[in-house]
Amino acid sequence: MSYDVITFGEPLLRLSPPHEQRLVQAHTLEIHVGGTEVNTAVGLARLGLKVAHLSALPRNAVSERLIFELQGWGVDTADTLWRPVGRVGLYWFEKGQPPRASQVIYDRQDSATSQMKPDDLPAIFDPEHSRLLHTTGIMAALSPTARETTLAAIQRAKSAGWLISFDINYRANLWSYAQALTACTPIFDQLDILFIPIRDAIKLFSLDDTSTAESAARYIAKRYPTCDIVMTLGAEGALCLAQTGELLHAAGQSVMTNVGRIGAGDAFNAGFLYGRLQGYNLTTCLQWGNACAALKHTIPGDLPLLSRDQVEQVLQTGQSEISVQR
Repeated sequence: MSYDVITFGEPLLRLSPPHEQRLVQAHTLEIHVGGTEVNTAVGLARLGLKVAHLSALPRNAVSERLIFELQGWGVDTADTLWRPVGRVGLYWFEKGQPPRASQVIYDRQDSATSQMKPDDLPAIFDPEHSRLLHTTGIMAALSPTARETTLAAIQRAKSAGWLISFDINYRANLWSYAQALTACTPIFDQLDILFIPIRDAIKLFSLDDTSTAESAARYIAKRYPTCDIVMTLGAEGALCLAQTGELLHAAGQSVMTNVGRIGAGDAFNAGFLYGRLQGYNLTTCLQWGNACAALKHTIPGDLPLLSRDQVEQVLQTGQSEISVQR
């Protein structure tokens, strides 16, 4: 079977107290399936693309919970590497409201996916199997072997003629900016699309704090001229510095709620990649990304359970239909 996109990374279960309770007071926890690469996979599948996800999981009921949900949203998991024993990555999320910040606690050390080695990768990297590979810096940060495996997957996909998409997705809980730059430098050389928020671009490349998005993007492009650099700017939208040197910008969509901020960046990636694979111009790709991110803010949980019709409506009117659809 051939796919439009294969995503590679660790599926996670998120455990959250209900009703914005604090973890210290919670007696029950809600379970959500997530993980940055998984979120993007589901978003792409919801938009109508053929998507498969690659990871490693222990053969147990917890993993089945993950797999059933991914399959239910249209993501193929046939190439999952099954381990006889091991653990699934978890994270605990306490949602705050100003002035109380939200809190994330990771519990993913020595998870099955974090222990993957290059030899564990399936023999899927041929020109007919997929059009694009998407992965992130989170996968590369999980362990030294995960880092090697991420680079190996990218190199094999590149050799097969696939497009390579990578989101730096920096997490201070996983590594420092210096460690991230050292590990990701050989990855950057392979990319066709690099997703990076302006704040991470400034910190990762030790730029002046007053750097503009354009100057940061052009600095990165001088070092890595063979990829499109997509920079998210929060409420200001997003820009793309194309390989040609053309700078494009799309204004952000209005967001009136913060119900589901987690996964909004992954939803942006799904929208942009959908547009890219549909052959849209880069400005339109940015607009699709912004619309998907805005919709994700309205959806609880990690997964961007949006639809193509909803995205098109946001693009046409600036907002999804407010009245009840009957």
